[in-house]
Amino acid sequence: MVSIVLVSHSLELSMAVKALAEQQVQGRAVIAAVGGSENPYQPFGTDPVAIAEAIEAVYNDDGVLVLMDLGSAVIGGQVALELLPPELRARVRICSGPFVEGAMAAAVQASIGMDLEAVAREAEEAMQAKIAVLRPAEEPTPSPSLPPDVAGVGEVATTDRASADVLVVNPAGLHFGPAARFVQLAAQFQAEICVTNLSTGAGPALASRLNRLLALGIEKGHLIRIEATGQDAEAAVDLLARQVAHDVARYGYAETPALTSPAAVDAEENGVALLWGQPASPGMAVGDAVVLADPHPLLAAPLERRSAAPFDLQREWERLEAAVHSARSQLETLIAKVRTTLGEEQALIFHAHLLLLEDPDFLDEMRTAIRGGASAEEATRLVVSQWAQRFRQMSGAIFQQRSVDIEDVGSRLLQALGVYEPQAVELPERAIVVAETLLPSQAAMLDQRRVSGICTAGGGAMAHAIILARSMGIPAIVNVGPLLLESVKSGVRLAIDGARGLIVVEPDEPTQAMYAAAQLEANAARAVAWAQAQRFTRTADGIHVEVAANLGTVDDVERALEAGAEAVGLLRTEFLFQDRRTPPDEMEQAEIYARLARTMGERRTVVRTFDIGGDKPAPYLSLPAEANPFLGWRAIRISLTMPEFFKAQLRALMRAAVEGNIHILLPMVSTMNEVLHVQALLAAAANELQAAGASFRADVPVGVMIETPAAVEMADRLAALVDFFSIGTNDLVQYTFAADRTNERVANLYDPLHPAVLRQIDRVLRAAHLQKRWVGLCGEMAADPLAIPLLLGLGLDEFSMAPASIPVAKQIIGRLTMPTARRLAQKALQMNDGDSVRNLVRKTMEGIDVV
Repeated sequence: MVSIVLVSHSLELSMAVKALAEQQVQGRAVIAAVGGSENPYQPFGTDPVAIAEAIEAVYNDDGVLVLMDLGSAVIGGQVALELLPPELRARVRICSGPFVEGAMAAAVQASIGMDLEAVAREAEEAMQAKIAVLRPAEEPTPSPSLPPDVAGVGEVATTDRASADVLVVNPAGLHFGPAARFVQLAAQFQAEICVTNLSTGAGPALASRLNRLLALGIEKGHLIRIEATGQDAEAAVDLLARQVAHDVARYGYAETPALTSPAAVDAEENGVALLWGQPASPGMAVGDAVVLADPHPLLAAPLERRSAAPFDLQREWERLEAAVHSARSQLETLIAKVRTTLGEEQALIFHAHLLLLEDPDFLDEMRTAIRGGASAEEATRLVVSQWAQRFRQMSGAIFQQRSVDIEDVGSRLLQALGVYEPQAVELPERAIVVAETLLPSQAAMLDQRRVSGICTAGGGAMAHAIILARSMGIPAIVNVGPLLLESVKSGVRLAIDGARGLIVVEPDEPTQAMYAAAQLEANAARAVAWAQAQRFTRTADGIHVEVAANLGTVDDVERALEAGAEAVGLLRTEFLFQDRRTPPDEMEQAEIYARLARTMGERRTVVRTFDIGGDKPAPYLSLPAEANPFLGWRAIRISLTMPEFFKAQLRALMRAAVEGNIHILLPMVSTMNEVLHVQALLAAAANELQAAGASFRADVPVGVMIETPAAVEMADRLAALVDFFSIGTNDLVQYTFAADRTNERVANLYDPLHPAVLRQIDRVLRAAHLQKRWVGLCGEMAADPLAIPLLLGLGLDEFSMAPASIPVAKQIIGRLTMPTARRLAQKALQMNDGDSVRNLVRKTMEGIDVV
């Protein structure tokens, strides 16, 4: 009997189609479902290795039919075919039939014993029945046309000059990936575009020159000016400004994980040595070390002339041009591979490498070196070393880490010049790659079937190689120091914990068993968590707890729903107010809020009024410089001193509330008078809308963020004035300990699990529940696996977090009972410090099967 393999970007979709097909044939056909990624931060994708394994698992001599949904699944299926032994490959058919209809038809035909070709033919023709029903007669297909009143159609720019000042909000600044995207967007316009870093005074630099753009050293929080001259100037500035201002998470770069101090090691973790580094990619693994040699040794020392022949300037330049062409071809192939296996955002890393090879300044400097008598090899080494050094001398750690990308391109050029051939590295199963640093191209070519982890002596968590490792779900530890390469040789057994930054050298048998089991369980649990995320969140004893999403922009909502969000616990509206020359008007705001409300339907959508100030300036407000902005004029304090400005947002939210379940959240509330003042403004805004004949809701629920110790102390009184609370632990923790969470000198004091914080949360929950008010928590603590059991036990009603964290959080809650969580929380409140609380939670959770 022919077997069937279903391949989708979504494991849940693939499993659903499998269930639907099996329902038709009642077990009379063998069907396997595969799809998605094991990476919880990027769950959608396809893995050729997993596809090949699924084919082998169901293979029989009658053959296997593979059906795919679209895009990379098709390519993944083709790659999987190449991974199979020839004797199996001959009896596997990649089918072009539609995914759902084809699966139904194939399952039925396979169940009655049809041969492989017949099953494939039925799958490919499965759409014909639907077409026949929906289009019984030939009908002309209407040509698409634009309605005559579409705004902007046919308009002509009235000026040939435009500019905008924009604050960079991407955590990675405007380095390789974002800069490459910026250059590509700028190239679409008929205009000369320049960028100036107003924060440092660097520039202007042409947007068409990648490395001049990179040399501006633009980091998160820098104010830049985009200027354009030409017929598309206004459109170019508008698009590029919005790109910089709002695509915070587009490139998949997370904030650098904090450097954690070595915690108390469990007695079971024993080995010859324990090494600590910076956590870079979570996960546990055990395997044998494979120490990689320096990936670019020829960049560190002068090259000798390879020939005694007279120097020929033209010949050397032609050799270099040929090497550039070869390197470009290699990168294009690599980009296609990465795009297929990891996604477009990861492929953008190598788009930046490609742009470097095309950068006129880069090429001009090598041409100048050759004119000075350098060979093609010498020119490459000289210019690449100089450029890499420039990046190392920049102030931002992210830019310093990008020097490795420059060296990666240089190594590729030297390879194309024939200076050396990369040494093939034999990877054992469960290999732990150990290196001084890892080039992005090395990371992209890692065999995920064999590499279980990565450890580097240097580098950082935002290095492109580590970003790729996170995308592949490979645990990684960086910045371990020289001791790593001194202590570890190839073949040495290692156990690593990427979440803690711990390396156990030559672990004993119990430690190896513990890490291997944790690795297998975590992989399986992540896949199950994402597949089950669409269900309502209930504890093991049936109590419903809401898990919601924190959104940075309205565009994030689809991702949140895919991850299983039951509500929006926090929409940060700063994206509307920052990085523009003028504030958004009421109707612009109303339409954006209404679009979100329509998408969410009856599900609750909590919208926070603008939280400007502190680390979130708005240039057009001309906020004064303050010695300590986090304790200064920010959030609700600004709103209340600009009532007309604030009322425009309140009116917009009341307009949008007719489209869905909008709730209004007030940030940084410290006193009851602030709430009373807002209530007066809400009443005034409602009267103005009524006078204007607008459609609106005046009874929009209003809540306050509990972010200050003052709000905690007054929670019982505040609860009488509002409809709900949302605890913002990111600020509450730093205000509790008077410790700026961004200041590494006092970062050790910033501890969300300290009893001082837990007791405040407990007090807020008791005060709110006494007056029948629900309470959410939207700080990072809501997604912390060690905090979730405590918050559940304290009685938290809603956990709100980044969409990527939702599936695992739901799974943790689903494995706990309320009595267990309550007992745990009450014990934690009696502890003396955060470490004691963590140890208590770990011990309690040992017998509970969670991620």
